[in-house]
Amino acid sequence: MQRSRAEIVESLKALAESWKDYKGTERAGAQTFVNELVKAYTGVSNPRELDASHEAHLPLDEGEKHGFIDFFWPGVALIEMKGPKETVRLAEHRPQMLRYWKYCATDEHPAPPFTILCSFDKFEVWEPGRYPNAPRDVFTLAELPDFVDSLAFLMGHGKTPNYGGPGRKITVEASKNMIDLFERLDRRLSGNADFSLTDDHLRRFIVQCTWTLFAEDLGLIPPSRFANLLKALDEDASGARMRIPGREIQAFLSAMNSKKAMDRSEGILAGLPYVNGGLLEDVPYVPLTGMDVRDLYNASRFDWRYVNPTIFGSLFEGCLGDRRRQFGAHYTHEQDIMQIVEPTILKPWRERIDAETNYKKLEKLLQELCQFKVLDPACGSGNFLYVAYREIRRLEHYLKDKIDDAKHAAGKPIQMHIEFYPIENLHGIEIEPFAVEIARLTIWMGHAQMAREMNVQGDDPLPLHNLDTIVEADALKVDWPEVDAIIGNPPFIGSQHIRRNNGDDYIPFLKDTFNCGIVDLCAYWFRKANDHMQDGQRAGLVATNSVAQNKARGASLDYITAYGAVITDAVASQIWPGEAAVHVSLVNWVKNPTVPPRAFVLDKQPASGITSALREGATRIVAAKLVGNVGLAFQGCIPVGKGFILGDEEAESLRRRRDADYQDVIKRFLGSDELANDPKQAPDRWIIDFGVMPLEDAMAYPAALEIVRERVKPERDNNRRQTTRDRWWRYGEARPALRKKIEGLSRYLAVGLHGKRLLFVWADLHWIPSNAVTAVARDDDHTFGLVTSSIHDAWAWEQSSTIKSDIRYTPSTTFETFPFPDPNSPLRAAIEQAARVVVEQRTSACRNLIAQGKNSAGLTAVYNAMDEGAFADLRGAHRRLDEAVCRSYGWEIGVLDDREEIVSRLYELNAKIAADPSGYNPFGKDA
Repeated sequence: MQRSRAEIVESLKALAESWKDYKGTERAGAQTFVNELVKAYTGVSNPRELDASHEAHLPLDEGEKHGFIDFFWPGVALIEMKGPKETVRLAEHRPQMLRYWKYCATDEHPAPPFTILCSFDKFEVWEPGRYPNAPRDVFTLAELPDFVDSLAFLMGHGKTPNYGGPGRKITVEASKNMIDLFERLDRRLSGNADFSLTDDHLRRFIVQCTWTLFAEDLGLIPPSRFANLLKALDEDASGARMRIPGREIQAFLSAMNSKKAMDRSEGILAGLPYVNGGLLEDVPYVPLTGMDVRDLYNASRFDWRYVNPTIFGSLFEGCLGDRRRQFGAHYTHEQDIMQIVEPTILKPWRERIDAETNYKKLEKLLQELCQFKVLDPACGSGNFLYVAYREIRRLEHYLKDKIDDAKHAAGKPIQMHIEFYPIENLHGIEIEPFAVEIARLTIWMGHAQMAREMNVQGDDPLPLHNLDTIVEADALKVDWPEVDAIIGNPPFIGSQHIRRNNGDDYIPFLKDTFNCGIVDLCAYWFRKANDHMQDGQRAGLVATNSVAQNKARGASLDYITAYGAVITDAVASQIWPGEAAVHVSLVNWVKNPTVPPRAFVLDKQPASGITSALREGATRIVAAKLVGNVGLAFQGCIPVGKGFILGDEEAESLRRRRDADYQDVIKRFLGSDELANDPKQAPDRWIIDFGVMPLEDAMAYPAALEIVRERVKPERDNNRRQTTRDRWWRYGEARPALRKKIEGLSRYLAVGLHGKRLLFVWADLHWIPSNAVTAVARDDDHTFGLVTSSIHDAWAWEQSSTIKSDIRYTPSTTFETFPFPDPNSPLRAAIEQAARVVVEQRTSACRNLIAQGKNSAGLTAVYNAMDEGAFADLRGAHRRLDEAVCRSYGWEIGVLDDREEIVSRLYELNAKIAADPSGYNPFGKDA
């Protein structure tokens, strides 16, 4: 006899209660747990009566002789169980479950339509045949009774599930209710001169009411207070009509913005909390009809505890209307968000946590986790940040449990953990103002939910925390904050629509800023993200699948892999839910990893590597940084303010002044163009440079300081970075480490960051290198000879792997990874002599071109001519230098004719030194 829904719910409640504290192994508890679960739905104690079985034998064809399915019910379901400790990494077991499902099909019986992946504490429900990319539903053991309909197929053949638990229906209906209310208010009031209300006022009102309904059911404000007000207003609207609902709602909401307890001390306002956070700072008066009030009252009757904060994604889309498409905004479903959050944030953290057993080191990991910052540079309604926050909090809980276990094992007392992950660690950038409000609201509600779930002392959701880390701006036009991971879903605007959506001026902005032409807008986020990331950091973005194709790939995935990105996890193409015309790619990568990744996942399957075309293939070998090279090469200074730069006449006038020695702060400014094209490789611009002086020292040069005050400070006052605003007289990046490193040297090496050729030159200590220059703090001819050799040149081009014809020479990827030969080699003197001759011959060649009246007489012109057969003496000098360097490595001279072999040997040497750096001292005693 079929069981009633009420009977199943009661059985599930009993199951959840009896297993809630289970910490045992999979083997010890799986069969009993599954039997009780199936019995709850069928009333049958012995699965054999259902033709189901435990530990069903399964032949495999993927290098495994066989496997065993934990529970197999032909035609109905497959259940794969894992122990409770696997809850935090349950997603890593999906491939096994999907593989078992694939191979359980026979000629007589197809694979069952449903699968369950379960760790006792957590359930994932799948329909692999129809939806192979993500689970249809996810819930916890405690939530199991509420999600009774998600497992309805366990009642037997033909029963279909209804996913989402109570929250799904409520979320959909509540979202529709609030959107309908907005649209009706917008039609009646927006733009009406009698009311002076804009659609932005109405959106804010909807957000404020939505938060209050949510907060009331979560217990943040006294129960039923707002609901009772709405009920009374609804009754009045149906009867006497003596009340003014818009005014009363405005007063109710505004009271929670007051810090004065007296303003929240009487009648219906008594006991209301101070909310803060800017949410209720400006509550508009919105005249409401009886129908409007009825909609709000009906909304209050939902149980908002079950509403998923991602409802605000729907609000965002519904209330934006056409503007949503203008900005390329798309609501992202949670299963797709997890395909970014899992590989970019959760899996790397779990691996670090699981690799550690010492409680002190685990406590340090907890401190680090609580300082981990995440950025979504196109955050929309905040769904990516919300999911990341929720999952990091759960990871925090897992880590705390592991600390307690480790302390217990070590015989140490277990103490209450006071650390917790703060929402201030979440950063977002969004161009649409209303979306910024929605994103903050989403995070606030997520905080309230997780504070209740985690129950950590001091983690109070009210007053609302300041979320000025989520800002309104065009992410492509502003500086991004320093964070540890980047995630998100950049706007879906095709290249042909950018001008129409973003204006005529946006086209030259993109061309000038990114130097890759015009491609789909999302591609530029990949470039900016990778440029912004530090080595070892991770990112994951969703984009139109054009990023893996043709021109857009060259501007995005080719670009990031050229500059150190290793794609670790990707989906090449899938249809975007709700947007049948949009196919997307999901790409996760790590930049210049210290340890090359060994595991790759492409389209949910293990792969040997992932190329920039999002196909399986070999990834670039990642060279390791060598400790002996670190701290010698630096990108040049970034002034952040054109007002620092002076013309010749003004600079000379200042240097002649006698009220101070202005030569200390008026210096030449070296760019990459001068290195390549000036015959003397000398700068031709002047710049004011206060170095790292405090303001009181800079005041000793009043005329120079006044120029900076007038020309730089006004621009700096609006800079988002506080230190750049506060230290307006200094460069944005003054490179103090470089300045300290070159103290006591007679000169330093300079090379252009970008260029057609790798051209190292000697630079005067008083020259300020620009950010277009890489400066190397060495003044010896030996180092000059090594970096000028064709061996170093081959390495530099390999590390650049540039998608254009230019080389990009960066300290981290090129200089710090280059395995220098033994500085005490018998060939050292020969290298030094050959290096000096190269400089002499270059100088002679430049003078020769000047004497001929050539317009171009710099090193670029010299080497172009040498390639065509000119300047044989210079060519000979380079050959002698290359041979000396080659022999210093102990290689045969013939290697010089095979650049691939050179690079291969350097990779081998890099790996050898990285594995044992103890004997590596590339610059000898004077390093």
